[in-house]
Amino acid sequence: MVQKRLSPNVTLQNNIEMYDDYYQKPNWWFRFRYDTQVKRKTCLYLLHVAGRKLSDQRVLEIGFGSGVVLFSFRKDCEIYGLEISTSAIEQAKKQAHDIGYKKFEFQSISGDLLPYPDDFFDVLVASHVIEHVQNDELMLSEIARVLKPDGVAVVLIPINENYEDPHHLHRYSSVGFSELASSRGLRMSVKLENELLFHLVEKFYFEGYNRRWKYFGAVVAALFNFPTSILPFWVYRFIERGMMVMGWKPRQLGCVFTKI
Repeated sequence: MVQKRLSPNVTLQNNIEMYDDYYQKPNWWFRFRYDTQVKRKTCLYLLHVAGRKLSDQRVLEIGFGSGVVLFSFRKDCEIYGLEISTSAIEQAKKQAHDIGYKKFEFQSISGDLLPYPDDFFDVLVASHVIEHVQNDELMLSEIARVLKPDGVAVVLIPINENYEDPHHLHRYSSVGFSELASSRGLRMSVKLENELLFHLVEKFYFEGYNRRWKYFGAVVAALFNFPTSILPFWVYRFIERGMMVMGWKPRQLGCVFTKI
């Protein structure tokens, strides 16, 4: 079933409603969810390859969600987050306080402008966000604006989509996205195409079998999510290389950008 793309206004409202409900789930649920953990591990891997440490940084994550990436930074970091989900913001404030961050700030965002001064952040993360915003060119320009001259931005986007996601406003190729970012003042320094394991259950989720099969669907979801969520990143990469040899295409592009 190919899903029909919605208008920008309807998509934004759908995103707000969906994610506000989604991020009310307990922390353990995200700990054992493949989609959440593979994004987290990809972001941390890219930061490592870029030579960026996880301490003594001023960090912004746009669309921080459950906070699994943002809270991977050490307690001596200043952490900032933007979200459309009020439940995610409330959960993050409590979690940051409990962990012991001395400087943290979380606020809502409804447009494509970032409420921060120029050259402000050492690290910026936007994991599966750009495809959701109405003006992706402006968002990329804003990312370049708020990055320090020696800062890095880690950006993850979907590629090679087999199903039309009604929550997405844009579709990208690796080359096309690199060119788009370059036109907005960002240079790609590291690139990784990965995230193939979801192919195994893609039809199951996009065609709604997880909801239609009330009990069996939950069992299938658990059997997929639990083991894949705890795999080390090198195991992901080993399996994914084999899948690519067999003709499977990566579903995700991960990039590290610096200012031009």
